[in-house]
Amino acid sequence: MKRFMREQSRGPQVPAGLPMTEAQLKKLGGRELRALGKLMPGEKEVAENPRARSSVLRIAERTNA
Repeated sequence: MKRFMREQSRGPQVPAGLPMTEAQLKKLGGRELRALGKLMPGEKEVAENPRARSSVLRIAERTNA
């Protein structure tokens, strides 16, 4: 999931030096996701459920780009 979010939050991947105009880059598509952060479990949750200590809730927002 974190790879997907990272890839989708980047702009279009084009080789450096490729002669393209801004309009052509916009046609390729823009960023679809904006990564907002991640949440880790609190001490209380880990005390109640030890398996939760390695969990990460990743948060992203979908954009219209």
